[in-house]
Amino acid sequence: MTIVQPDPVWIDTELRRVGVTLELLHLEYLREHPDGYRYTAFCDIYRRWRGRRGLVMRQQHKAGEEAFADYSGKRPSIVKAKVEVAVQIAQRWILARLRNETFFSLETLNERIAELLEELNERPMKGLGGITQRALFERIERAALLPLPKKRFVVSEWKVSVREWMN
Repeated sequence: MTIVQPDPVWIDTELRRVGVTLELLHLEYLREHPDGYRYTAFCDIYRRWRGRRGLVMRQQHKAGEEAFADYSGKRPSIVKAKVEVAVQIAQRWILARLRNETFFSLETLNERIAELLEELNERPMKGLGGITQRALFERIERAALLPLPKKRFVVSEWKVSVREWMN
């Protein structure tokens, strides 16, 4: 029996999308090829391929047509670290997994997001001995939750001029 080799070009292309990780791509690869390479070998195959490519900026550029900026793909950070991590997890394990799916209604999209969220909450966390996010929430945070306010939240926009702020 031969093991299906992962496609490093596909891996490289997908990694350019925001929120996509090698771990996520490995899970997708295993879904297609259950007897495929384990994670370390999968990563080694990709890294060896990438190492052979050399450092070349592969962009066609005609002078005066456009300017290039070096952008890392990450958005500027303006919120607390824990919230940033939570958003990153949602990007990687929910949004990135939806990148190749097509939805024809908001209802079906929301149903799919709910499925992926449920799956995410039931994943064992590596750093905490395999406990799931849901079990940790139930044990620590559920008792501390307060009921929602009776008055519905109203979206507001606030503008403060720099001059007022500095005084």
